[in-house]
Amino acid sequence: MTFTSIHFILFFAVVFSIFHSLPDRWRNAWLLAASYFFYAYWSVKFLCLLIFTMAFDYAIALAIETTPIVKRRKTCLVASLVVNLGILFVFKYLNLFAGWTSALAGRPPYHFDIILPFGISFYTFHAMSYVIDVYRRVIPAERNFTYYSCYVMFFPQLVAGPIARASHLLHQFRTPKRLKIENIVEGSYLIAKGYIFKVVFADTFGGYVDAYFGSEVIRPPFLMLIRCAHRKVQRLP
Repeated sequence: MTFTSIHFILFFAVVFSIFHSLPDRWRNAWLLAASYFFYAYWSVKFLCLLIFTMAFDYAIALAIETTPIVKRRKTCLVASLVVNLGILFVFKYLNLFAGWTSALAGRPPYHFDIILPFGISFYTFHAMSYVIDVYRRVIPAERNFTYYSCYVMFFPQLVAGPIARASHLLHQFRTPKRLKIENIVEGSYLIAKGYIFKVVFADTFGGYVDAYFGSEVIRPPFLMLIRCAHRKVQRLP
């Protein structure tokens, strides 16, 4: 369910309408259920993996906050980093690593039959940023699992970012929301602007840009500098 598909537009309209028709105490539960459905629409199996890592980091953050011993707090943080980065490595980089080791050993490349979970990089670093902020005492650990789950699973930024810090987003799930005409106007403008940039400009010119930067034709020096800068940006995290 991509953001530019008719399925997502209908999904968003239903979620938005029901969200503002529910009492405040049920809104976050509905938002969380909608986020679960959004990800399960692609894969129920990997939704279970996401819920596991989310519950693990929730428990780790509580342990970090309630543990006064510095060494134990560091151990909890390392455990969170190892689990999250380990899962990310297995699904995203294991085949690349296997190819390197096979090449160094002079053997035929070995390929693991692994499907890359949708948006794994975004929600992995999203969850890790929360645990790190709790460790650094930037924010307290969230006791309400629904609020925390909404922060990690929030479907508008679950698979495409940006990676929002918990200090900026998490507290918003505790605040009652009121529908205001100025917010509707501003939100509609931002959505329309995003669709125009994505559908009209990015999708239209993306193929030409990829073909241009993918070729090895000799070009004027200033164009070569642009190409080098583009490659450096691509390598940024």
